[in-house]
Amino acid sequence: MNPPGLLFRPFRIVAAALLLTILGMVGWVGPAQAQSCAISAVPMAFGAYNPLTKAAVNTTATVTTTCTALIIAGTYSIAIGAGQGATPATRYLDNNGNRLNYQIYTDAARTRVAGDGVAGTSMVTGTIAPLVGLITASRTDTLYGTIAGGQSAVPGSYGDTIILQLTY
Repeated sequence: MNPPGLLFRPFRIVAAALLLTILGMVGWVGPAQAQSCAISAVPMAFGAYNPLTKAAVNTTATVTTTCTALIIAGTYSIAIGAGQGATPATRYLDNNGNRLNYQIYTDAARTRVAGDGVAGTSMVTGTIAPLVGLITASRTDTLYGTIAGGQSAVPGSYGDTIILQLTY
């Protein structure tokens, strides 16, 4: 005959192990990191620029950060490269050697130059809200572009390539 309680002892061990597993899934057993994150961007398109009007041309572009993990919570930053310019402060669009100066900003007021956080530039930063389960979470940020008015320009297509670097 088994002593009283012997039949229930293995159940208690399993219940404790199950409780630790559940606590681990909701993040109580330690900080969780996103397992993978990626960014995608919609190209910034300025449209037509008329140097005779002396008016600036403004546009926007979106950058989407997507992270996948069992538990997602945390911050990220996106550094915005200088493109063809030597620094973010000297960005330009090129058309076979003809240039149009332009700038990318991280705020709608167009006061914070987008860059890598160095020399007065700002990175895009954000937080992915805490979520539980094998899921994917996304957040979209906006970049603001301006071509200053009053620049001489020859007709044609102008372009630049900007590298975005995600840190999470």
